Amino acid sequence: MTTEAYYDQQRTMLRMPVNPTYHREDVYQLSNIQEAAESNDGKGLSAMLEQISLLRKQCMGQKAKVVELRKEATLVVDELYAAAALIMPIELRVLLNSALRKVVESLKMGSWDNLLKSHSSHFSQSKIPLPNYIRGMFQHYEIPPPSLSALDMLCDYGRAHLRKPGNVGSHSVSQAQIRYAITGPFEYPCRQVLEEIYTFRFGISVYEDRQDDVLTTSML
Repeated sequence: MTTEAYYDQQRTMLRMPVNPTYHREDVYQLSNIQEAAESNDGKGLSAMLEQISLLRKQCMGQKAKVVELRKEATLVVDELYAAAALIMPIELRVLLNSALRKVVESLKMGSWDNLLKSHSSHFSQSKIPLPNYIRGMFQHYEIPPPSLSALDMLCDYGRAHLRKPGNVGSHSVSQAQIRYAITGPFEYPCRQVLEEIYTFRFGISVYEDRQDDVLTTSML
């Protein structure tokens, strides 16, 4: 077959009409494929909804576990602070107790327990942590608030130590003794926060205060 004859044959085949039988079969096949796809989509949607429901249940289960873990962590933190209070110098315990008393008096709450109850009644709605809640109250009364770091330490100490019966006793130490406990040879990792609490409690920097004979008691 010559080249010219080959191309004539190809042109003839291209001009041939489409077989209507094959055309109908193709249409039926496409229709069946579409129906199958729609059926599979329905099954896929149902499976997806089941998977979403399962994931939701798993999330709720994980949420419950997180709540339990938080409770356990709180208990551990309370025990750690309680243990730390046993080895904490009496001068620093007096400082923290008297600083907490100043917080209570400044906010006119009457007692530390009253302040905790006030926070609990608001926490269910606002979810504001206790230190932020107290800082907000200071700002409401237009009183210069302690730093959040200082409030963190005071709140942790107060929740872990002061609410346990028998942990609050009356002790008196001088401001000089408190200053020495903060600035002395003992290297506390929280020394800067203790300095901030001292400034809040006495209204003067621990490095500027020269009071030696003023006694401070720890009773709340």
